[in-house]
Amino acid sequence: MAGLQPPKPSTRPARLARRAATAGFRVRDAAICHHRRSDPAPGCLQPGGRAVGVSVSCIVALRDEGGMAGPALAALLAQTQPAQDIVVILDGADAATAQAADAIRDPRIRVVERSRDGLSSAFNHGVELARGDWLTFQTGHDLRPAHALAALAAQGERADLVLAPVVREGETPAAEFAALDALLPEGGAIAAGDTAFARALGAAAALPLAPAGLMIRRETARGLRFPDGVCFGEVFLHLAALARAGRVALMPGAAALRPRHLYTARSEPMDGIAILSLALEALAGEPRLQHGAFRTGCVARLMRLLGACAARLGPVARREFLQVAGAVVAAAPPLWDALPEDGGGLCPPAAMARFLAMRHGGSAA
Repeated sequence: MAGLQPPKPSTRPARLARRAATAGFRVRDAAICHHRRSDPAPGCLQPGGRAVGVSVSCIVALRDEGGMAGPALAALLAQTQPAQDIVVILDGADAATAQAADAIRDPRIRVVERSRDGLSSAFNHGVELARGDWLTFQTGHDLRPAHALAALAAQGERADLVLAPVVREGETPAAEFAALDALLPEGGAIAAGDTAFARALGAAAALPLAPAGLMIRRETARGLRFPDGVCFGEVFLHLAALARAGRVALMPGAAALRPRHLYTARSEPMDGIAILSLALEALAGEPRLQHGAFRTGCVARLMRLLGACAARLGPVARREFLQVAGAVVAAAPPLWDALPEDGGGLCPPAAMARFLAMRHGGSAA
């Protein structure tokens, strides 16, 4: 959007690239398997097969990250517990991004080139190709710390769904992550049946989760899917997966780092309303939404999304955006009426007040 500028070059990508090189990963020392080819390159996983010893697949959606894509992939290859299956989706990627992906040659990487269809659709395509029992997601803006996949995998041994913060360089995780951590037993995982599970579920729903902060079982991702054709699909998948998870875990530390100043042209504010509508309708049919704490956490996450989208618009467009959002909330199923006016400690009171005003036809401003 107008007024936003690409990030200034950072020295961190270069450091990550050097770290990957010293770990033994060199360019052009192995073939990359391209989806468009009928004869996969040696070492690539074959369709329908299963990779031996692979537990985590990394799905990387690339579009216009340019020179940042190479360091992001190098960081994955330099993990202390590296994924054996990295699926790179070039979603109508520009030349610089495609070149950065092609420059890194490793048999664990498969590159899929396709016309532009959106981040959610790209992730869904990667889900279909992935071999691991667990799936992680990211874009070329996400730099994984060297321990990230090992920490995610460790939590995956005791949970159905693993959540983690994604932070900008030099910043700390949002307060919502500390609130969830305070509700979890030692070890960072909680199961249905625990007396604190319902409230922990609400706290987990309220998390400002980015795609790189989500690790989900492959069968769950294939059953739920990201909503095709829209941005912010991770918000819906996050809430829908919580509605069905029997055990939820929080990874200690950040799952990925992002540049402090990030150009986000791919985000479309109106897609926030599409996610809002889908979530309010689809989640209402889930038995777990009978828990008031979970409903409250979902409202916190959805209102945070609306606020972020509205902030990207000018005054006139913002007013129209909030009017449409208000109509969507007002038309949602009756289950969304039963909410604590003060947010119950899971949703900021001001955000809850706006949601309840929208429910009754009032202003969302």
